[in-house]
Amino acid sequence: MLQEAFVSVWRRANHYNPSLGGANTWLTAVVRNRAIDRLRQRRETTNVDPLEFERVPDASGGPAAHAMASADYLRLERCLEQLDSKYSRAVRAAFFTGATYKELAERGQVPLATLKSWIRRALLQLRTCLET
Repeated sequence: MLQEAFVSVWRRANHYNPSLGGANTWLTAVVRNRAIDRLRQRRETTNVDPLEFERVPDASGGPAAHAMASADYLRLERCLEQLDSKYSRAVRAAFFTGATYKELAERGQVPLATLKSWIRRALLQLRTCLET
């Protein structure tokens, strides 16, 4: 998949616009979108029996790891609740649903640049909140 992303970057290098962001940001977006596309393809072709999940051994590392993950989740939730509601909704939709920024902008009827700005601001606020 990474090779496909790099081939895509090579072929579409002329589409890179430095005024919209850094090269690393663009490269990351290309790889992320390629991964999302791959996941969507799998979702369409894979039928998983829900009972299969019950047979999967628990690899969480036991109760201590579960408690730590739960504490991290609660911290994240508290920080998300402190955000402006539009920022919180944007972050939740972008990172918990797997939708692309373009899809989210269309659903929310906001310009793509506005959505990206909301998510960037939210992530900066989340970082500050989680570091304290």
